[in-house]
Amino acid sequence: MSRFVLLVATCLSTSSLFAQSISIVSLSSTSVCQEEAISIDYTVTGIFNAGNIFKAELSDEVGDFSTPVEIGSLSSITDGTINATIPAGAVAGAGYRIQVTSTDPTLTSANNGVDITITALPTPVITGNVNVCESAAGEVYSVPNVPG
Repeated sequence: MSRFVLLVATCLSTSSLFAQSISIVSLSSTSVCQEEAISIDYTVTGIFNAGNIFKAELSDEVGDFSTPVEIGSLSSITDGTINATIPAGAVAGAGYRIQVTSTDPTLTSANNGVDITITALPTPVITGNVNVCESAAGEVYSVPNVPG
């Protein structure tokens, strides 16, 4: 009888672990610049414990999560939206992915399923008189159009 109770308890414990999941529903954009905001909508199934934190993590430029970078978080136990920011140091590339993790229980979603392109911030070139006095009037400066 005690083996039966242990088996039932183990099955119930295991099934409750598999009942919890996180899924990414959508991203606000799949083409962003460094330092740009991005929103990640996610849904959950199962029960998440009080104090849980959902974290959005960015892969490297080829979609590898060996060393993910946390880009945003949300303290919640339900579906939600994580407001995140692409890091200034992210290398320009077209193979990034995002995943969402939770802290209680510890889970990781599948990645968002679509490559994300991160573009480097442009370096503006300003032309015009470099020596300008406060009283100088009529100085003209121009900045060429920067794609992106």
